[in-house]
Amino acid sequence: MVEINDELIEYMMIFKKEFHDIVPMRQISTAVTNEQLIDAIKKSLVAKKNLLPEIFGYSESNDKTY
Repeated sequence: MVEINDELIEYMMIFKKEFHDIVPMRQISTAVTNEQLIDAIKKSLVAKKNLLPEIFGYSESNDKTY
């Protein structure tokens, strides 16, 4: 289960700055750990592409709040 801590907040802020979007916590399984989420964010940053939908198996169109 992801628990919000300073390290995760730091990576979430970097993600938002890079991709102009938030990390969609509602779309990420409760089985995911902080380490897994941070690793996925790092992979996205290196690839310069939001890989979270691919890594965690959700549709990017489903993570938008209207």
